Amino acid sequence: MIFAFGFFCMFLVIIPVIVPLFLDLGINMQEFLILQAYFGIIVAILEVPSGYLSDMWGRKNTLVLGSFFGIISVYFLFNAIGLTDLFLYQTLLAVSFSMISGADLAFLYDNDIGNKKNISLTQHKTNLMANYSSSKLLGETTAAILGGILAIYSFKHVIIGQLVANICLFIFASLLVEKPYEKMSKKNHWANFKETIQFLFNKNDIFIIFINITVWSLSTFSAIWLFQKQWQEDAINIKYFGYIWASYTLTSALFSKLVPPIRKKIGNKLSLLIICIFPLIGYLGMANFNSFTAAMFGYLFAISRSFNYVFLRNEMNLKLKSKFRATMNSIQSLFFRVGFFIIGPILGYIVNEYDIRIGYLSLFALFSLCLILFMTRLLKFNDWTPQEQNNLP
Repeated sequence: MIFAFGFFCMFLVIIPVIVPLFLDLGINMQEFLILQAYFGIIVAILEVPSGYLSDMWGRKNTLVLGSFFGIISVYFLFNAIGLTDLFLYQTLLAVSFSMISGADLAFLYDNDIGNKKNISLTQHKTNLMANYSSSKLLGETTAAILGGILAIYSFKHVIIGQLVANICLFIFASLLVEKPYEKMSKKNHWANFKETIQFLFNKNDIFIIFINITVWSLSTFSAIWLFQKQWQEDAINIKYFGYIWASYTLTSALFSKLVPPIRKKIGNKLSLLIICIFPLIGYLGMANFNSFTAAMFGYLFAISRSFNYVFLRNEMNLKLKSKFRATMNSIQSLFFRVGFFIIGPILGYIVNEYDIRIGYLSLFALFSLCLILFMTRLLKFNDWTPQEQNNLP
């Protein structure tokens, strides 16, 4: 059931055509990226409170409420005209996203059906993460194809398709069955917060992984918003947008399944280099080529995304206590959202005032610096055999 929820959680019909859809409503590229940064900061504000709510109130309740707000947000998008209405849509979507983010992974780790194979608990949890990531990306792939087809008729058809997907998400959230887990105290909130923060900063391995998850998630997220604008400038027909986007997400889904065996074969250091080097190559490729040739470099971002999610995010969750797992994932998402709140508007200004290729080269310079500052520390890290902490009552 949680895999079905993950499928519809990422069934984002609107994403492969979101740039032309929003531009069609009368905004420019800089305003579009400001909207995405605004969405990110609202999620950041709500992220930790919603994760904390999930740890105290229950993962299922939080997922159901988040899914409900997703339905409401699409209703407002259907009637949106101009920048003000899009801000309202992004606000409601941010509420939905923040409620789901963190709670779904916490539910996954604390409610799986158990290890039925003769493998270690750590390997079992790794396979669980890989399968969940694949289910989400298959949903994104299917939605991308559908979004591209619906856009041929009209953008309103795309929005209606998104509404149906969000209704399905709400249904599957309601059907989840939650097992008991160790909950945070409902009486001493300060003590809960203090314990969570101390766990993050006192355990050096957790913090190094935490920072790299954030940085390399930003490396792929910052670039993908430029893809559709580049496709438009290169005169690629909009009917191909969905298929190109679907091929990216299908690549991510495939590699999500392959990350555990690939990592076992090539080792941790080469796996980490895939996470950080592939986006850098992608920026250079996008900046120096046109049309479908440039689009081919998008697959590097898809592969990096899979390694980051299944390798690094899984490692972090294996080291977390169940009682603040959702909160910790929400804190990580908060760092990510604040990061894009800073990067997004600056990137939008560069693209508007100069050129989209200057935008790619700016990202190349930024994340080359991040490789030196953050990834080099992780490349020296050796503790990749955590004992999964599940502390059920």
